[in-house]
Amino acid sequence: LLHVKKMPVWLFYGKKDEDVRRKCSEFVFRALGGAANKNVRRTTYRNAGHHCWAKACNTLELYPWLLKHSQRMVRRKAEPACAASGS
Repeated sequence: LLHVKKMPVWLFYGKKDEDVRRKCSEFVFRALGGAANKNVRRTTYRNAGHHCWAKACNTLELYPWLLKHSQRMVRRKAEPACAASGS
């Protein structure tokens, strides 16, 4: 998980999940730096199980968040190529 710490990550977890234990979700959150890491965000759904992605996909903030971070990642990747070409 060390190489992921600098990447934007939004974790979603359903409290009624019978496939992934809460402590596993907490472990990943802490391994990524927890609340101290500004790139990591998490949402826990009280009344959702393992298939909480339907709720996640209906989160109004999700799509602007994805676009914001995907644009940032694309710009970061493109900068060295532009600098190397001399433009």
